[in-house]
Amino acid sequence: MTLSSRLLSIALGMSILWSATTVAESQDVLHNADVIKMVSAQLAPETIVLKIETSVGQFDVSTDALTELKAAGVPDVAIAAMIKASAKSPLPPKSPEGVSPASIPSTTINKAIVYIYRPGKFIGKSLEPSVFLDEQKLLDMDNARYLALKLEPGRHILRSNEKNSEIDQVWDAKTYYIKITIAPGMLKGHGQMGMVTEKLALEEIHKLRPLDKDHVEAGYLAIIDLTPIR
Repeated sequence: MTLSSRLLSIALGMSILWSATTVAESQDVLHNADVIKMVSAQLAPETIVLKIETSVGQFDVSTDALTELKAAGVPDVAIAAMIKASAKSPLPPKSPEGVSPASIPSTTINKAIVYIYRPGKFIGKSLEPSVFLDEQKLLDMDNARYLALKLEPGRHILRSNEKNSEIDQVWDAKTYYIKITIAPGMLKGHGQMGMVTEKLALEEIHKLRPLDKDHVEAGYLAIIDLTPIR
């Protein structure tokens, strides 16, 4: 093969590779929240399945996530399509710049992403219950605020002032949602924490604002994301 023939072959190969990459990058990247959104819009199951099959999927198909999908009304055929899509080798995800934190799969940064939020309530709005991570004070939670906590996978304890509602578990590299409420009858800012579904959390979080930086203990600023959800 002559030199010119080799160069032509290399150029052709690079052109094919560039074209395939361009097509792949133009595809939508779907997450669990996108599927739930399509279900909420009352799209037909076959339409949702077709969208899943023709898009790049970054789905969380853990047992907990599948349970949340079922509770959100996602049909079994769509859940099965998500599992099949997750079994394939996905393209590397695009940069999360400009993307809603809630739509970024936690596996892309190998962290447990824990959204902690407190709905806006008139009763007890001046109270600021503290949040503790592994028995160290993390922050003071203001009324109608939220944040995203980035944890190393493994066992951690999260609690507010109300120790009876602490969450002591092994955290995987995925997204969790924790809601804080003021404990009834408490006058010292005691808060209760409870895990909630993604659907409920996102509905409530979009009505809130990120926590102010000065409410976070200085030593923990590096693992807390206060970026607004778009």
